[in-house]
Amino acid sequence: MKATYIDHSGFLVESDTACFLFDWYQGELPERILKRSGKKPLYVFVSHSHSDHYTPKIFDLNADVYILADQIRLMVTGEARRKHRVIFMKPHQGLAILCSSLEDDPALPDRTGRSIRASTRLLQTTWASAFPSAPRKAASITQAT
Repeated sequence: MKATYIDHSGFLVESDTACFLFDWYQGELPERILKRSGKKPLYVFVSHSHSDHYTPKIFDLNADVYILADQIRLMVTGEARRKHRVIFMKPHQGLAILCSSLEDDPALPDRTGRSIRASTRLLQTTWASAFPSAPRKAASITQAT
């Protein structure tokens, strides 16, 4: 696993199977993240609504999933919610992310036709409630309270 400090509150953590970007609003991101080269999914996390932790420009990254503090809910446009997978979390709410890579798999297509291959067990929130328009037969992310 590799961790890179971007700037101020922003960190990028890269594992063998995924990239995780935390509280990025400024600073130069590696080209491989901007161009989305490789097959690793990108998860963007935002801890709270202050302008030095959240900016709408995160949606320009076309991440696979955006995991945002619930207090940001009113700041995210309907267009961003329709175009991207966005999960809002409340304090102490859990989230299981189990992924291996992005591959061609019709079970769980994202907006580009790729999918997240994953195995996970639904905890207390179903895929259907997290993503009402997504197929119900597969899940890569589950929420637990």
